[in-house]
Amino acid sequence: MADWHAEAREIREASHYEHLRILVWGPGDPGTSAPPEKQKAYRKRLQIKDVLRNRFPRAEVNFSEDLEMVQIATGIIGQLRKEALQARTADLILMLAISRGAELELDHFVPTYPWFREKVYVLLPQQFIPPQGLVKEVFDHLKPDQVVGFSNDDFISCVVATEKSVSITEGVAMDKYLRR
Repeated sequence: MADWHAEAREIREASHYEHLRILVWGPGDPGTSAPPEKQKAYRKRLQIKDVLRNRFPRAEVNFSEDLEMVQIATGIIGQLRKEALQARTADLILMLAISRGAELELDHFVPTYPWFREKVYVLLPQQFIPPQGLVKEVFDHLKPDQVVGFSNDDFISCVVATEKSVSITEGVAMDKYLRR
């Protein structure tokens, strides 16, 4: 009989092969002429997507603007409605909240859709935790573990992509695996 550690390790490893639909929201492609900070923010979002695809081989990891996701919302009027449809079909929405668009999505979806609150995890710069003022009212709808802070060093050293986003996704994958 396997010991507890071995069995737990097997479950954790097996959870990485769960089929998950993951949306990574955050800064969009600013283009080649954009300031370096905007390019760096978008590259971090790309890195998160790549890391999750590698670590969770059966996961479908997309941005809302990916062609596949745009196609599922064909004919729907309004960007927020399109993104709501995409989010509704996702298992996890991982939000890199460092752009105005991500902030607007968070402000709209969290208070509007109870089902969204169960799926979203927010990666937020540490200096904004705990949220204050009006922002706090939005974050009050989420559980504390759904808001994950990161330092500037975490951002630069890839910890946001290789550890924090992986840890969040592993938790969602394990929940799905354990419900079977």
